[in-house]
Amino acid sequence: MKAGDSSGDGFQFDWDLMQKRISKVRNEEEEREKQYSSNWKSGKAKQEVAAYLKEDYFRRLKLFGPKLISGSHTGSIHMFNLRNAKKEWSAAAHGFEVTALDFNGKYVVSGAVDGTVRLMSSKGEPLKLSSEARHAGIVTMAQLAVRYKRFFSGCVEGSLRAWDLSTGELLGKDKLPSGILCGSVVGKYVLLGCKSGCVEVYSADKIQHVLSLKCFTSNVTCFQYDEDSDLLVAGGSNGDVTMWNLDSGEILLSFKAHKGPVMSLQWDKDKIVTGGRDGEINVWDTSLGKHRFAIGGYTAYLTTVQFDKYQLITDGTNNVVVAHRFWSPSPPNGKPAS
Repeated sequence: MKAGDSSGDGFQFDWDLMQKRISKVRNEEEEREKQYSSNWKSGKAKQEVAAYLKEDYFRRLKLFGPKLISGSHTGSIHMFNLRNAKKEWSAAAHGFEVTALDFNGKYVVSGAVDGTVRLMSSKGEPLKLSSEARHAGIVTMAQLAVRYKRFFSGCVEGSLRAWDLSTGELLGKDKLPSGILCGSVVGKYVLLGCKSGCVEVYSADKIQHVLSLKCFTSNVTCFQYDEDSDLLVAGGSNGDVTMWNLDSGEILLSFKAHKGPVMSLQWDKDKIVTGGRDGEINVWDTSLGKHRFAIGGYTAYLTTVQFDKYQLITDGTNNVVVAHRFWSPSPPNGKPAS
């Protein structure tokens, strides 16, 4: 059918007009993408309060679409909707400060200073765990592995445990020679950042040690591994950030990111965002390691930096969560990213 053709009922469809409208929408989207990229390079962003606690301090965050899960100084877990900055629920999960947290839209898992581990539904309902749901020290990692119907917890004393998501039973455990400071589950593997300066790798299904990667002479305090590119970016207690190609063993980047320990980082092919104990957030170019901009004024309790295309979410500002929003002049569809 050509432009101006009519169907049997007399309806005439203007294909030229439709193509112009499609082209306009595509051009507008390309311009928005360019603006997001430009803002992330220059640091141009609008700061807004994304979440607020009346009588408590935020400790640890996990962004999942428009939902934000947070821990707190008193041990509570809270869920917020970033589209309206309203709290949806709170749960008294722990009696002490939350030190580890994960959320995947269905489950929430957390750990605290007193060694306790908790599993909850996305509505804040407690789910049963075995009587062994307590470590001997501070819980420093709690990560879901839904592919294997389990989650993992680790502590500063070096114990690693795997739990069944359905029954809450302990599936297996191991004791590392060095304390665990951070961790994540990526594909088939559980990766653990340790006091020894190594990232220890375990199989997620059999809970067996696979290999050890020496990263720093200081503690590994945070890291992110990308399975597709086989690149690992890690931060240390000495303030350094280093990127490795694990296939070749080559160091691609290494630079001083903070004056104190690097407490959190996230990266993509364009940028590396780091948060440090020095109360500063820094944004770096991924390919060159060149510094783009810094955001200061945070406390030493800055433990989470997490971003998507449109925004950067951070704690470290006591009882508020700050969103740095890089959209301009307005968010897509008039709403925060989902």
